[in-house]
Amino acid sequence: MFAFDQSSQTAFAQNKTSPLAGMNFSKSVDVWSKDGVLNTTLVAEYKIGKVDNQTTTAMVYNGSLLGPTFHVFPGDRVEVNLVNNLNESTNLHWHGLHVSPGNVSDNVLLDVPPGATQHYVLDIPKDHDPGTLWYHSHLHKLSYAQVSSGLSGMFIVEGLEKLLPKSLQNVTQHTFAMKDFPFDQLFAKTYKLSNTMTMHERLTVNGDVNPTINIKPGETQLWRLANIGPENELTVQLPGNMFYIIAEDGSPVWSVWKNDTLFMSSGKRYDVLVTANGSGPVELVSANNMFTAPYDRHIATINIEQGNQTNGTSASDILGIGLIPNRDLSNATIAEHRVLNFSSNDRDWIYYINR
Repeated sequence: MFAFDQSSQTAFAQNKTSPLAGMNFSKSVDVWSKDGVLNTTLVAEYKIGKVDNQTTTAMVYNGSLLGPTFHVFPGDRVEVNLVNNLNESTNLHWHGLHVSPGNVSDNVLLDVPPGATQHYVLDIPKDHDPGTLWYHSHLHKLSYAQVSSGLSGMFIVEGLEKLLPKSLQNVTQHTFAMKDFPFDQLFAKTYKLSNTMTMHERLTVNGDVNPTINIKPGETQLWRLANIGPENELTVQLPGNMFYIIAEDGSPVWSVWKNDTLFMSSGKRYDVLVTANGSGPVELVSANNMFTAPYDRHIATINIEQGNQTNGTSASDILGIGLIPNRDLSNATIAEHRVLNFSSNDRDWIYYINR
């Protein structure tokens, strides 16, 4: 859950008609490390564009509803210049990355004021697990509104497919970065936002609404599913098909397991194999659950193309296989016991740990 300061929304609304704002969102780009280094710039700014043909103002990285997707390898160094063109402070959190929380690394206490540039340096351990991560604004009291407004993107530590049998190491991969946009209705009602911004909320995938993904009958693909919005839960399913989970929250699994639905709270990631069953268009949807916001439940259209059955390796062939050694901590020595008391002030959207 993200804390919220109403001044963030006021500033956001005031910039809705800014003459500096562009009129279309750009497509997200993939940025890869080269020779062990990823060096790039993230510009946080306001922009006007279309979501499902509705004009919406957003906070974005580099002009896109989904920030650039970073691709790195264990042992790489990441250097990012965060340029703050907002009229409020911001910062970055590298969600799921096992790096230092201090200095200019994954330090959520950094405050990057308007007009400033912050240089981030991330040294990724050589033994870092491969998997799907993400990044987003994490400035205390402003994070919720900034992530809701668009400030998030994907971060992938490569190498997961190398843990699979050789017959599955070169399968087609797709990323599904899912977030509701712009705000959930309860949030809008609580802060009476209807007069200050468009409240047409839709579920976006990689910045698009209901994109189409092609797959052949019997073909196996690797899908990276990530819920990178600030709050809404998703119950993802592809009717008639199973998900074979090979990584969860950025860590390869001890034993490949399967399910026909995946419950995804905010920040949740699954890397899954899907072997297409059936033919024609099948809707990847979020099934009803008590936490689902009132947006269109379609995530994407999966087009199972006509043609002969593919004679490749099925995802079911690796059910139960361990991709990494079991890290069971049940017999570990307990160094210390702690008590954490969680409480909340729901009227002011403030949440506490030990007060």
